Amino acid sequence: MIYYLMFFALGIFIDYKDLKNSKQKADIVFYIIAMILALGFAVWYYINPNRMGISEYLIKLLGLGGI
Repeated sequence: MIYYLMFFALGIFIDYKDLKNSKQKADIVFYIIAMILALGFAVWYYINPNRMGISEYLIKLLGLGGI
């Protein structure tokens, strides 16, 4: 998990630097929110990989369990 976090942080740093140089504030905000969500989902799955995943919750929410 520590290697994942290091790789994740490196990717965020590189992308943030490119977005900052292009002065696109709306893209920076969206990117940071998306990365926080991705990191949160990764940690949530890593804590207990045997529970239902995000896709299973989505399928259940949409009522597609029989497919």
